[in-house]
Amino acid sequence: MLRATVLRRGRKAKLANTLIAQLCLDHKATLVARNRDFQTFKTLAGLKLL
Repeated sequence: MLRATVLRRGRKAKLANTLIAQLCLDHKATLVARNRDFQTFKTLAGLKLL
């Protein structure tokens, strides 16, 4: 569902990144990553990033 939301907004999302982001969102965990691909999830879904 998260990946579909990102794709509808015209952005690309790799499946593995989507699963990681969804897991963090489900558990209200902060993700520590240098990968800029997660910025999309931060903007659209409220993912907490460091």
